[in-house]
Amino acid sequence: MEDALRRWKNVWQRAPGSTLDPQNPDGPLPFTSVAFFTLASVRLHLDLGSYRRLDTRDPAQIATALIGVPALKRGPHLTTALLHVTHALSLPVNMGVQYVSRSQMFFWSCQHSLCGLESAVFLSKWLQTVAETLGKEPLTAHEIIILDWVRALVEETRESVDLEELGVRSNLEISALQPSQLCTIVLRIWARVFGGNTMWAIISQIGSALEQLAERIERENMRLAQ
Repeated sequence: MEDALRRWKNVWQRAPGSTLDPQNPDGPLPFTSVAFFTLASVRLHLDLGSYRRLDTRDPAQIATALIGVPALKRGPHLTTALLHVTHALSLPVNMGVQYVSRSQMFFWSCQHSLCGLESAVFLSKWLQTVAETLGKEPLTAHEIIILDWVRALVEETRESVDLEELGVRSNLEISALQPSQLCTIVLRIWARVFGGNTMWAIISQIGSALEQLAERIERENMRLAQ
C-alpha cells in the first residue's frame, strides 16, 4: 500500500493543474484529493473508523470515543504519515485559522474536514506518545524536525488566534513548548478551524469534540503531574 501511495503522489505532482490552492480556478479536486491521500497514509497506522462515533452527533460522546484511540508506537514507520498530517495542519495555519473557519464552506468539502479530523487525532496521539516515552526513548532526528515544524505552526497561528485561547501562556516561549502541550494545542487549532462551519452541523460538532478532547487530555496531564 505504501508503494501505491508513493506512485499516486508522483503522478499527482506531475499532473497539470495539481496545486494545494483550495481556490484553484480549475476546481478543488487536486486539493481535496491530497486530503484523502493524507487520510490513507494515516489509516496505514491508525484506523479511527470505529472510534469516531460521529453517528451520535454528540461532541461529548465523540470526545469520549477518541480518548479510547490506541496509543501509537514511535518509530521511523510513522515518519511519512507524520509529515503529511503536519502539512495538513499547515494549510489552515498558512491561510489564517480564523479566515478558514469563517469561509471554509466555500472551498472545503465535508469529506475534506473529516480527513482533517483524522489528521488532528493522529498527530495528537503521536505527540502524547512522545511525551510519555521521552524519558526512556530520546528523540530521533526526524522526530525533532516534526516537533520543530509543529512549534513553528503554533507560532504562525499567533497571527490569527490569541494563543492563550489555545492554552499557551503569554510568557511562554514557543520553543519551550513540550510534546504534551503541543498535543492539546494541535487539537485546539483544528477545533477553531472546524468551529466556524455553519453549513455542515457535523463539522462544528467535530470542532466541539476536539476542544473537549483537548480539555480531557489537559486535565489528565495535570493529574499525572501532581
